[in-house]
Amino acid sequence: ETTHPRHTSVVLEKDAAHIKLPVGKSVECIVSDARSPSDFWVTPNSSVDKLDHLLDVMADMVVPALPYLPVAGELCAAQFSADLMWYRAVVNCIMDDVVEVTFVDFGNSETTTTKSLQPL
Repeated sequence: ETTHPRHTSVVLEKDAAHIKLPVGKSVECIVSDARSPSDFWVTPNSSVDKLDHLLDVMADMVVPALPYLPVAGELCAAQFSADLMWYRAVVNCIMDDVVEVTFVDFGNSETTTTKSLQPL
């Protein structure tokens, strides 16, 4: 776990583990990405406030002066091209300075450059 320097009370979790939803019980969720009936990403309503707070903290992130070279499978912060905001992402693959990431809290993926990534 890493504490963001501007918000010492907030922890940016380096573990982006999946949570298990209870079988046979209803859980109210927000669907953030759906590729098929068996491949989708949801956020339980009970976790929305925590996620919103994490996103607020990440919005204040400053791009470091030193270059960052991630490795495949690493959790990092990635700037989403549609809104230029920072989100937690896992690195899928790297080719030179081109990187494919999946945004772990929403499920969508995109190709970006190493300049749009930073360590958590």
